[in-house]
Parts: sequence; structure tokens; C-alpha cells
Amino acid sequence: MIVTNSEFRNVYAKWSKNVFGVAYCCLLNTEAANDVLQQSFVKLLESSINFEDDEVLKLWLMETCLEVCDKYLSSIKSQKREIPRPDNFYDIKDAQQEKVLGAIFRLPVKYRVPLHLYYCEDYETWEIAKVTKTLPPVAASNLKKGRDELRKMLHGEEWIC
Repeated sequence: MIVTNSEFRNVYAKWSKNVFGVAYCCLLNTEAANDVLQQSFVKLLESSINFEDDEVLKLWLMETCLEVCDKYLSSIKSQKREIPRPDNFYDIKDAQQEKVLGAIFRLPVKYRVPLHLYYCEDYETWEIAKVTKTLPPVAASNLKKGRDELRKMLHGEEWIC
């Protein structure tokens, strides 16, 4: 399926929240995540890729989103600007969630993004590997290391994502 202008609204409605979630997880800023969301969907409109199904399209969008995030983070570093501080995208219900989310935000992106994809997007390790352009064992290792770092930060407390 090639995404035409007429199908674009449906695709955007279906996957924009997921793409925004990954962008926000990576950049920790709503404005920047919205910019990445828009750029990712513009790339979709410009592409002439024939997607097998919705899941393949979603994987492509996530992969494109992370590429745009990488470019954004590189431009911030090259311009020696500060990375924006997190704002309130996630719906935090209690102090425990706030503590866990704060710990997640302190993790490096290479751990934070796989954890988001696994727990929030229900991606399997092979899908995380595809989106993050790593091998499945590396994706699995980053998930494990991210969980281990969270445990250290939270001093072994039980936590649920």
C-alpha cells in the first residue's frame, strides 16, 4: 500500500500518537517532538514506498522518527545549545509513576527509547532492533541494561511501566 493524500489523514490519525510518543521519549520536549512528528509524516508523504501492511508502515514511521530525532540532537550539539528540559506529556497518576518516569528520563537515549518501544508500543526485540537500526542481541542488551540502570536508580524498588 502506497500512502496517498486521501489515505494520509487515516494514517496520521492512527499512528501520530505513537510517533509523537517515541519522539517525546527521545527528546523530552513537546515542541521538539511535534516538529519531529511533522517531519516524519512529511517524509511519508514524499515517499513512494509500497508498504505491505499497517505494521510495516508503523515500523517505517518509528524508524524515520528516530532518524529525525538523531538529526535534531546532532544539530543541538553542533550549535552548543542546551537540550530542552522535559515537560508534561505523560499522564502521571501518583508519586511512584513520577519517580519511575524521572528515572527513565535520566537514562541515556540508547536505553530510554528501547524501554519506551517495549513497554509503551508493545514492540518485540526484533522490532526494536529494526527501528533503532541495531541487531536483535544489541536491542535485547539495551533493554536489559536499561532495566538494570532503572533498578539501581530506584534502589531495587518494585516498579511497573
